Amino acid sequence: MNIILSIIIPSAAGVLIYLLPSKFNKTKNVLFLAAAALNFLIAVVFYGKIICICDASAYLVNLFFRNYELNSFMAVFLAAVTLITSIYAVAFMKQNKKTQVFYGSMLLALSCVNGVLFSDNFIFFLFFWEALMIPMFLMIASGENKPVPTAIKAFTISAVADLCLMFGVMLVCVAGDSFSISKGICELKAVVPGTYGLFTTTAFIMLFIGAAAKLGAMPFHSWIPEASAKAPVAFMVFMVTAVEKILGIYLLIRITNDFFIIEQSSFISVSAMTFGIITALVANALAMVQTDFKKMLSYASIGQAGFMIVAVSTMSVIGTVAALIHMHAHVIYKSGLFFVSGNIEKAEGSTDMNVIKGGLRKSMPYTFVAFLLSGAAFAGVPFFYAFYSKEMIYESALSVHWIFYAGLLICSLIAIITIINWGARLFFNGQNNSAFEDKEASTWMFIPTIIFALACALLGLFHQVPLKIISVVLNLNLPETHSNVLTVILILISLILFILAVLNFIKAYKKKTDYLGYALPAAKFLKIDKLNLNENLDPYNIFISFIKRLSKVLFVADKALNYFYDLVIPAGIGEMARSTRKAHNGNMSVYLLWVLIGIVCIFIIF
Repeated sequence: MNIILSIIIPSAAGVLIYLLPSKFNKTKNVLFLAAAALNFLIAVVFYGKIICICDASAYLVNLFFRNYELNSFMAVFLAAVTLITSIYAVAFMKQNKKTQVFYGSMLLALSCVNGVLFSDNFIFFLFFWEALMIPMFLMIASGENKPVPTAIKAFTISAVADLCLMFGVMLVCVAGDSFSISKGICELKAVVPGTYGLFTTTAFIMLFIGAAAKLGAMPFHSWIPEASAKAPVAFMVFMVTAVEKILGIYLLIRITNDFFIIEQSSFISVSAMTFGIITALVANALAMVQTDFKKMLSYASIGQAGFMIVAVSTMSVIGTVAALIHMHAHVIYKSGLFFVSGNIEKAEGSTDMNVIKGGLRKSMPYTFVAFLLSGAAFAGVPFFYAFYSKEMIYESALSVHWIFYAGLLICSLIAIITIINWGARLFFNGQNNSAFEDKEASTWMFIPTIIFALACALLGLFHQVPLKIISVVLNLNLPETHSNVLTVILILISLILFILAVLNFIKAYKKKTDYLGYALPAAKFLKIDKLNLNENLDPYNIFISFIKRLSKVLFVADKALNYFYDLVIPAGIGEMARSTRKAHNGNMSVYLLWVLIGIVCIFIIF
């Protein structure tokens, strides 16, 4: 019953909010919060209870919903994030005239995500997965500063990736001879690279693209930074930080643990890890050169998607557990940082460093504390939640090859330098370029912010609790042969990395130059700043340019085909008719000649 309620209640409340007249704004707020709270209550009450629902009339086509440990964990976590985000959204969007659209769309999106998580049938899975694009489009469109083009961009990119997912699902259904997700298991195993079956390899690639795109991995990422500048902050927390990461990791784990059997260090495993490393490196480098806080967080979120992909793609127990823990940690600290950006935007009118002033630690002390806690988790500071998940990812990557570990270390160094830079510029730099009044965030905006910030510290101190829960959720046990010596060495390397980033900042601060220090000339040498400004390198723009050129070629081909059908063929038929009339002119000698030619042809052929 909880499955049906978790789908019906948010969608029904969302539709009702759409239909209510604008004069019932307070009623909409109450209904929005009540639906989010009720969804959370349902998820908690029915957590972990194995329930299977089916309609007897639909039994033959396996139309099932399923509730078990993994999707229950995801549903509870999403419900908690949704409830906290809904409180922030109501406080933040008081002056927004499109709250009706945003609230209704957010609840419809929640319903779709619950449908995806609980579906044990590929038909329902695809229905809810594809339907999610509609509320996502509407949520972006409810923003300001002409958000519709960005919404169209997000919709287009998602649609292309989802087509790949649909194709992969079709192949898995054929291979498993069932629409049931539980039964859709294919074997993808080989000793020598290149010996995989084309059918199963294609299925894996298509499903992997769908999952990676949902995580926001490159090249399906470019709508996210744009949305950060157009859509409300609550959208970035709910959809980009929570929904996208939860669904992406959920599908990746199902792919690597249920649908396929893939060997560690195999060609497919290494290829997927390479894809994740490239995403992490490029995204973190782009995050470093941003001048807008929300855009920096967006690129950093894309970079962390690369971390998760690397972890899952190791095809190891520790990698799978690390990916889920890091997803959990990332959603928490990144939500806290996005709420910090929203608080700053509310006070200063912008999150662009060219507009706002620094020194916000004095005018926004509580937001500063929240930034310190969430930022420490972002940087992977010891005893904060993300520190442990990153160390596990490092170890899983090192078990495959040291080059992947080195790549992740570089990404982490860039991330630490980036967050220190923003902390200094936002809260310590004394420039005054803002015409807006300084003030701390309202109580109902600060409460969600500090909840996530405190969670970063508390879950770090008691990290064994989520680790045990997630191990049970995945039904996986960490290997007993875990090397304590290796763990200590990896932690020491991480500490050295953090110290290097701090020393880099101190040197830059003393020179009173950009707080990025040595990272800035390195970025300019690699032309990262130009890459950031060059819209022609945007994968979406490249795709649209290709489509436009292809349409021109097809237009010319269509004109040529029309010319052939309208002019060439009629002219040819007319000429044949005239020739036929000449051959059949009523002259007896001509007919006798045709008969003679026919007899000769018969003798030649036979």
